Amino acid sequence: MQHDLSVQLAQALAGRIAPNGAPVTLRIDYLTLSSGVVDCGSSRDKIGGVAIIGGVQTPLRASTSYQPAPVDHVAAGQINHDRVSQLVQALVFWVARDLT
Repeated sequence: MQHDLSVQLAQALAGRIAPNGAPVTLRIDYLTLSSGVVDCGSSRDKIGGVAIIGGVQTPLRASTSYQPAPVDHVAAGQINHDRVSQLVQALVFWVARDLT
């Protein structure tokens, strides 16, 4: 899953630079895929780390909701890939917002 996360982040950030031309780097400190139902039938997946833009570090975090389905155990690999993709998209949203 770590390799999958690295590839997705690299693709999402490809070509992204700050308005001043500084490169954008992300360091992921944690990624948590929840395993159970917590509230109203869903639980929270979480990702957090640091964006480094022009040498300035900014803490980041994002979360998405996950609602388990009875068939998730059959395609667990694909489900986890999709969940990581959603987390990456959420995190990149916040990075992109900070770049404008």
